[in-house]
Amino acid sequence: MALAAGAVAAGVQAQTCTPQWEALPAGLPPLGVDASVYADIDGPGGDGPLLVAAGFGGVYVLRNSAWEKIGIGGPSSMPTNALTMWDQDGDGPLPPRLSAGGNFIFTGISRIPMWTGTS
Repeated sequence: MALAAGAVAAGVQAQTCTPQWEALPAGLPPLGVDASVYADIDGPGGDGPLLVAAGFGGVYVLRNSAWEKIGIGGPSSMPTNALTMWDQDGDGPLPPRLSAGGNFIFTGISRIPMWTGTS
């Protein structure tokens, strides 16, 4: 089908676009993903925004086409149900941090642990 602008043919062909889902690399939590966020978890000068996913089994970041488990969230027996970037001091000197929410109270760790970029 040729496109036209007013009475003048534009000289290009319209194409149909068929979107499709692509599989992510293997290695996500074994019982599925309960939360995900696309965020810059290591701050300026790092890897830039990355896909982060969480569920039973921990929190994983997609880096260099492979899932890497990071040390935030609950143990494998407790689900991580929410992920977000949170700036705990607003305009203060601390950078926004990846924060995880879940039912962690029985594990002895904070209900909302934060990722510092290394732990």
